[in-house]
Amino acid sequence: MSQLVNNTSFSVKRLSSVIVAGQDVLSQRLNVIANALSNTGTNGFKNVFLKTKEIERSSPDGTRVSYPTIEGTTYDFSQGGIKTTGEQTHVALMGQGFFKVKTLAGIKYSRNGEFAINANNQLIDGTGNLILSDSDSPIAFPENTKSILIDSKGFVSANGNTIGKLGVVQFKDDQLLKACGNSFFDTNQEEMPSEAMVSQGVLELSNVCPVQELVNMMEVEQRFMNLQKALDEYDKNIKRTISADKGNQV
Repeated sequence: MSQLVNNTSFSVKRLSSVIVAGQDVLSQRLNVIANALSNTGTNGFKNVFLKTKEIERSSPDGTRVSYPTIEGTTYDFSQGGIKTTGEQTHVALMGQGFFKVKTLAGIKYSRNGEFAINANNQLIDGTGNLILSDSDSPIAFPENTKSILIDSKGFVSANGNTIGKLGVVQFKDDQLLKACGNSFFDTNQEEMPSEAMVSQGVLELSNVCPVQELVNMMEVEQRFMNLQKALDEYDKNIKRTISADKGNQV
């Protein structure tokens, strides 16, 4: 019986370690889904998905076992829906590209075009960060600016006079970008001119589909519970086997 107990103990540990690894992956997926759902109202937000893979490593009993793990992330940079606001400082990018934003952590990149003008007559985002021009300088408006025009190439005019051009760039591989905050991205890649069209008076919405994410959440939660049930049932079977073996030896 001692050998049986040892074997079953190792089997439980092995299965348990695989299931725990699977549950960890599913927990991370739930966090990503929850983040996506919380950003359905964030303009310019881009959805993200986890890439998983199987890796082989030693289980607690020394056996080589295949474990699920997170390989990385994939961003969905598809165009979000467009909402008309009519605001002169609201813009959306149509096509591949990002606005350049000066933050306390340095220059970041965003698709969120919900801009405004601060007390210094500079173009800013919703949290007060400066929106940069194509020369990396702030875009400043003259005093008492009444009319603002932003054309499809990103040139900004105030009261009929051109005062600058929005800094809109793109990169060789968007998948190498790293999200930093709900609407910012960072990268070490070299900036390239973007051919994205700028549209004034509208905003690009989040590209998250709430209904699909809710479906994904329910599926992940069900898989998580199924893994736990499988482990519980296996544990019960082992205990029954050990109990029956004890009875046979009486």
